[in-house]
Amino acid sequence: MKSIIRRLITKKEATTDAGHRQFLSELHALDDIAALEASTRFLSGYNETDRAAQLALLHIDEANHPRLEKLLDQYARFDKLRPELESRIAEGGYYYQRQIFLSYVQQIELQQLKLPPNNTPPPESSPYQISLMCGRALHAGLCMIKLRYFQQQAVPAAAWHQMFQVYRLAERLGLTSTPLSIYADCPEKSLATMFAQICMLDSINQSGMNRIQIELTWQLLTKLLRNVQVVDHYEEQHHFYFIDLRKDRGARRMRTLEPSPEYRYWSTDDLSMRIELLSHSQSLPQAMGKLGLSEFANNPHLSSLLQQLQFDWSKNGYRRQRRKEERQSTLLGTRVILGLDAICMHLRTRADKLALQNAYLTENAAPLEERLTKHSVRRSTTFSAPEPSLKNLRWTVTDMSPRGYGATLEKDSETSLSPGMIVILLMEDQKDAGIIGIIKNVSVLGSGKKHIGVEIISRNARWVALSNMQETNPVLTNGTLSESLPEFSSLYLPPEEGLAGEPTLLVPRSRFLPDVSYRIRSLNEKSFQRLETVLEGRHDWLRVGCSSLTQA
Repeated sequence: MKSIIRRLITKKEATTDAGHRQFLSELHALDDIAALEASTRFLSGYNETDRAAQLALLHIDEANHPRLEKLLDQYARFDKLRPELESRIAEGGYYYQRQIFLSYVQQIELQQLKLPPNNTPPPESSPYQISLMCGRALHAGLCMIKLRYFQQQAVPAAAWHQMFQVYRLAERLGLTSTPLSIYADCPEKSLATMFAQICMLDSINQSGMNRIQIELTWQLLTKLLRNVQVVDHYEEQHHFYFIDLRKDRGARRMRTLEPSPEYRYWSTDDLSMRIELLSHSQSLPQAMGKLGLSEFANNPHLSSLLQQLQFDWSKNGYRRQRRKEERQSTLLGTRVILGLDAICMHLRTRADKLALQNAYLTENAAPLEERLTKHSVRRSTTFSAPEPSLKNLRWTVTDMSPRGYGATLEKDSETSLSPGMIVILLMEDQKDAGIIGIIKNVSVLGSGKKHIGVEIISRNARWVALSNMQETNPVLTNGTLSESLPEFSSLYLPPEEGLAGEPTLLVPRSRFLPDVSYRIRSLNEKSFQRLETVLEGRHDWLRVGCSSLTQA
């Protein structure tokens, strides 16, 4: 085995068709990862630029495709592989696909130089062969990008630019709409469809997904986003995503209404409609079957992933907007608590301490004789609570605006962050203030740190307890008819200039029933309201309209 690998590694060039065929015959003696590693070295030392080089590249890529697909499937489906195996698959697969990608790009650039003025393929290259090289280059770019996403690492610099160059050539030659099968086991699809699917995958790169979720997202994309037409003219009603050929990144939502000749657009109407249908289906397996997705119906990650994709891809409730506030750079430490339940616990504890402190100050402000007549052993109140043991994260705020914060944290595999999570930021310079926000995006920086974007929804949130009046149980206590009201903690968000014009409540999704009367209790008041309007919701929370409560 070692002698075979040594011979393959030391091959510096192969100038004939027989050269790469000899290499392929020896490749079968290696295991899958070793075969990819040997192929990477062979192609990196292959200096030919003629038709023989094209054939060698196509043949080696075709031979290794089943190996790569098997390894990527194994890597994507299991999140607890042996560390050494995981590292070999990730590194071996990535560098092989990177070399395949660069080799195809080199061949495609040579074809561009040979193009006659009428933009027809060079005499020695057929339209099919150029289409095939473009398709395989895009596929190699996809695998390369996915492997980086799987490891929560940044995409290599200029990777998107190089894929855009490939697509530009296909556009010039009029090859983007013709279906083709780039490998024997791949269904036919056009270059435009393939290009849009790959670009759309980048739209979830700031969602904090793990590799199992990323791979499932890709599989759903290939089924739900089909027969795409990529165009250079903008239609506001249908085009919610675009790519800018001048920028080194994939698809983004339209934030402005200023189209550019360098933009490319495609309709996501069908994709959005199907994700909405699946997200709201009462029988998910049946709905999946109707859309030809039965193979994914029993996936344990499907339900939560659909909620995430509904947020990322749905057209409902999306509002095109331009960011008006300028961001200011800063460097400020903050303590962070995640999740509605933990935040409610924190704010309730803080409210309890404040109530006891106020009671103590009020009592000591009375005359001595009055205090003596009222003296008694203090009993705990219904508001007292032990200091909760909450997991606090440490973030560093790096930029801020009136509506949000950007923060970084060290890469932490134990803490799962995703858009839609409710957080409270406890700033070091504002000890008594807690800022409630929603995580809008999570991305990995080149340094390996995570960057989190947070939208502020309240600077003055208060803990309240809600009781469903339909669950009221009359109880006879000391001859008096009273009511035992089960409560659940929520947050009251008052109107705040620049954030919200009307008061709202953040309530736990699992406890809330709409169009029901509730008792809302805070430290110093009770209110009875019928809560009907659900404004938005994600993960474990809903935001509900309500009437104003007096300041505690």
